[in-house]
Amino acid sequence: MKKSLLVSILLIAFLSSAFTAPVEADSAEAEPQWSGGVELTGTNNYLWRGITVNEAAILQPTAWLTHRRVTLSLWSSWTLSEPKDDIKRHEIDAAITYEFELAKLAFETYFNYYHYLDQPDAPNTGEVACIVGYPLGIVTLKAGVMCDVMEYSGAVYTEQGVEVEKELNDRFTVFGGLGLGSAFKKFNEAYFELPQSTTSLISLEGRLTYTAANGMYLQPYFQYNKTLNNELKDYLKKHASGFGLLVGKEF
Repeated sequence: MKKSLLVSILLIAFLSSAFTAPVEADSAEAEPQWSGGVELTGTNNYLWRGITVNEAAILQPTAWLTHRRVTLSLWSSWTLSEPKDDIKRHEIDAAITYEFELAKLAFETYFNYYHYLDQPDAPNTGEVACIVGYPLGIVTLKAGVMCDVMEYSGAVYTEQGVEVEKELNDRFTVFGGLGLGSAFKKFNEAYFELPQSTTSLISLEGRLTYTAANGMYLQPYFQYNKTLNNELKDYLKKHASGFGLLVGKEF
């Protein structure tokens, strides 16, 4: 009953937010109606909620198009070298996102569809999510809940954390984040056959963004995850890390 209620709340928030969120007329008029961008990331480790999806040479291109506060995006992951598990885990995700502000809170709601190519052990699925941020100067407090609504319906994962972003000058911006990930029982059952809820991991990430005069930007980054629950260490390892380089341009 609680899981059904949670799924219903997320779906209602995602589908109706565009009609219920207040938008100030002046700010809406100042924003461009259309925008978009492309990015290409190279990384050595594809990490997802603590899970090491693949350790290899990986390229992850992204493209998005935004109309006002609604964004359509396409993201993919392509394994270039021979991965450690001997499976080339190619993936294509499509998402629709709606962002709005309410009483100093920044809301991001989305539906994301995960499509796994030639992976019989990984069925395609989709999830809805709601992420809330509260800015305090260069610091933002964030909390999010993500719920599968397809293959693993009712599998819930939550994230809470703090982010710090500082513009050093016209060219450089530094970002750091510290987060806590937790999984409900059904999420752990679906991915690890572990029939219990867990406080799963703590995650540390950092990025340095350089923006060139033509608008292109380069962003080296790293991510480090430490598994907190002892029963998850057989699945997530005691710790995992990854690093990469992103290049992108908005238009």
